[in-house]
Amino acid sequence: MDAALLRQPVHLFQPGAAIRVRGNQNKDTPLPREEPSGRNPPDGALVDYWLARDARGPVTLRILGLDGRQIQRFSSADAARKLPSERYFEERWVGAPERLSGLAGAHRFVWNLRAPRPPADSYDYSIAAIDGDEDPLLPQGMLVAPGQYTVVLSVDGHDYRSTLEVRPDPRVAVDATAIRAAFELSAQVSTAMEREFVANGEIEAVRTQLKGLDERTRALPLVAAAVTAFNGNLGPLVEGEGEAAPMKMAAIGGQLTSLQTDL
Repeated sequence: MDAALLRQPVHLFQPGAAIRVRGNQNKDTPLPREEPSGRNPPDGALVDYWLARDARGPVTLRILGLDGRQIQRFSSADAARKLPSERYFEERWVGAPERLSGLAGAHRFVWNLRAPRPPADSYDYSIAAIDGDEDPLLPQGMLVAPGQYTVVLSVDGHDYRSTLEVRPDPRVAVDATAIRAAFELSAQVSTAMEREFVANGEIEAVRTQLKGLDERTRALPLVAAAVTAFNGNLGPLVEGEGEAAPMKMAAIGGQLTSLQTDL
C-alpha cells in the first residue's frame, strides 16, 4: 500500500495463486484444547481489498470461469444460513463463516475454491475440525478445477476485476479428464439431490395435510380408510435385501449426500 493507492476509493489487490488442496481425509477427532499446535495458512484463495470509506450498499464478490459464467457469489448482505444439522460437540468448534465487509479499511476474504453447496435434507459437521476455523457442513460444493478465474468485486455500482490462478496440488497427479468427469457426476448428483429435496418437501406437506384431514374424517369410516391407505403408500419403494422395502425419501437423500461428500 502506498499514497497513490490510499487515494483510490476502492482497490482490489492481485490475488496470489491458490493451491487446490483437498482437506484432511483422515477425519480424526480434533485435537483437545490443551494440545499445543500451530496454525496453517488460510485454505483457499485470499482476496484482499481496500475501501477508503464505508460502502453505501452491499459489497459483492463474484468468481467467474474462463467462459465468463458465474461459479460463486458472495455478498456482505448475505444472512447467516440456518442449515438443518445437529451439533454434537462444543460450540467453539463451529467457528465463524467467512463474511465480506463494507466498512472502510483493508479486508481479506477467503474463498474455499468450492462451487455452491447443493440442497440437502440435512447436513453433517466434518469431524476434521480445526479450532478457531469454521467447521464445514457436509456436503460442500465440489472443488473447482485448476485454471484461470476472474474475481469481480462490486462496490457502490462499480466493478473491480482481477485474475486468479488456481494451481493443482503439486503432490498429486491431476488428470484433467478425470476432473471434468467428476464435475459432470457432481452436477448429476446435485440435480438428483435437488429433486429429492423438493419431492421430500412435497411429501411432508401432503402428510401434514392428510393428518389434518384424518382428524376431520374420523366420523366417516370409508373416507378415513382411504386417507390412511393413501398416506401409507406415500413412502417410495426401493430394492433392499432381495425384495421391495418401503423407505423414507430421506434415505435416498442420505445416499446422494454421501456420494456428493466423497466427490
